[in-house]
Order: sequence, then C-alpha cells, then structure tokens
Amino acid sequence: EPCLPSEGDPEPPDITRDPPAYPLPRTGWLQMLARADEAVEMTAFEDFVIERVRAGQKTFGLYPPTDETNLTAFAAWRKEKGR
Repeated sequence: EPCLPSEGDPEPPDITRDPPAYPLPRTGWLQMLARADEAVEMTAFEDFVIERVRAGQKTFGLYPPTDETNLTAFAAWRKEKGR
C-alpha cells in the first residue's frame, strides 16, 4: 500500500507496490500525482474544445484559450458536466 508524504519529513522513504515492487522515491510519487492531475485537467479541456468545434465554433481563441470568453464558457461547461 503506497503512503503519501508528510510535510517536513527530512528524508523521503521509498514507496513500493507489490507486485511488482519497484522503489519510487517520494518526489517521484508526487511528480506522478501532479502529472496525473494535469492530464485530467487537459483531457477535460480537450473534451470541451471538441464539443465546441463539433458545434461549429472556430478554433481561433478557443485552442489555445486566448479568448477569456472561452475560459468562462469552459468553467460553465465543467460545472454542467460535473468535471
């Protein structure tokens, strides 16, 4: 069972899972969790973009989101979709 780090721990212990048991330093674990969160966020945004483009919206200002109205629409979309 993996353990999450505590604040202020002087030396992070290795985290292992069995099977297979590959040691993973705590910093690696935290980076992996951060990347997973980032992937979830990016996937939600890409699903929003696909939905908007299929509805006929142009990508300019939508992807990348340089138009603030698209960010507002994305926030509303997330709330509506529960994401």
